[in-house]
Amino acid sequence: MMMEPAVEGADMLEAMGSADPQSLGSYDDSEWEAYDRYVMAAVRAGEEKGMIEVKVTAEGCEEIRMELAVLR
Repeated sequence: MMMEPAVEGADMLEAMGSADPQSLGSYDDSEWEAYDRYVMAAVRAGEEKGMIEVKVTAEGCEEIRMELAVLR
């Protein structure tokens, strides 16, 4: 299952990956194949306070949204 994150707000998507030891993907790819149903996205906060919204989509699955606060 391919998963694709989208990041909005006071941040940027720094990297994404899975624990698949045979993966040929790059950490800066915009979507990843899930390994054992999981992927990991690293989000870097910007220099300003604010909210970060992270959305993850996968074909055939409900979109997941989460909000993170940047407290600098």
